[in-house]
Amino acid sequence: IKVATGGRERLYNLASGINVAHGQLTKRLSEHTGCAIEFAPDAPTTRFPVINIDRMRTEFGFEPASVLDDLPGLVDSYRRRFGGLD
Repeated sequence: IKVATGGRERLYNLASGINVAHGQLTKRLSEHTGCAIEFAPDAPTTRFPVINIDRMRTEFGFEPASVLDDLPGLVDSYRRRFGGLD
């Protein structure tokens, strides 16, 4: 709402500003669900540049959350709403 009503710029990146690898995400997901997650042995590695969130920080004091830190809560929320992930 702050961006829509008070933003000075036309575009803003809304992200954490910290890249998370699939391996990090799936490891944490597996720890909290007990699910086994596998990647194809010949899967390519793709790297992306870090998303610049300076506008959000400067104009709105935005401090992003970490998806890795928030994942246990997201898993619990999913379980409460839809049942298990097993």
